[in-house]
Amino acid sequence: GLRILTRAMAKELAASAHECLFIDFLSEEEPKMVYEALKHPRWIDAKQDELNQFARNKV
Repeated sequence: GLRILTRAMAKELAASAHECLFIDFLSEEEPKMVYEALKHPRWIDAKQDELNQFARNKV
């Protein structure tokens, strides 16, 4: 049947999800060279976001 989610269970699930996200963050290896970064869409998106922020702030 259907299980009831208690507050304690919800806290434990939230903590587990947070741990998973943190481990994923730590597992990302930062590129050492530009050509390595250009192979990863996440790095390209991050740099584009940074450039867009400069444009918005007129820097």
